[in-house]
Amino acid sequence: MIETFISGAVSFIKLAPRYIVGIGLIAGFMLWADSRILEELGLYEISIAFKSYLGFAIVFSGAFSFAYIFLAIKNLIIENYQKREFRKAIDKRLAALTEDEKQILRYYFAKNTRANSLRVDDGVVQGLVAARIIYRSATIGNMVDGFAFNITDYAWEQIHKNPQFLEGTTNTYQTHKVLSPWTRI
Repeated sequence: MIETFISGAVSFIKLAPRYIVGIGLIAGFMLWADSRILEELGLYEISIAFKSYLGFAIVFSGAFSFAYIFLAIKNLIIENYQKREFRKAIDKRLAALTEDEKQILRYYFAKNTRANSLRVDDGVVQGLVAARIIYRSATIGNMVDGFAFNITDYAWEQIHKNPQFLEGTTNTYQTHKVLSPWTRI
């Protein structure tokens, strides 16, 4: 019996907040609506008989809604803070790129593409992945041609706003894609 009640309570709490708010609104209507309206709807006797349960439903709905709104605002603040910190880290990292890293990122800029074929065993590539500037976008590839690595949206925007990030001792770019003899250039 108690296990069934607990199971039912947990299932009820897992309901989407809009359902719980709806339950609170219905309970509020049944408690505070004019008795003539409730009689017309056939709810007057029910509202009198279950008045304490309806009050509990309003209190529960209000508390749950407040908690949900509070958690949503807290999560939004945390998400915005993390996004701001992520962007600061990317900006700092882009300002301190090595020449090898610049060559890889120049490919994206020079070809105006979001994807590059790079080898996963390359330490420079993995450094850019660890810095969250690029990411491996495909699991299918090979050790000769490499795997597809895409540039993150924010790094893409920053490189296009600040092309001086890519200025270095060379003006070359790097890809690990091996062109076959049958490929036309």
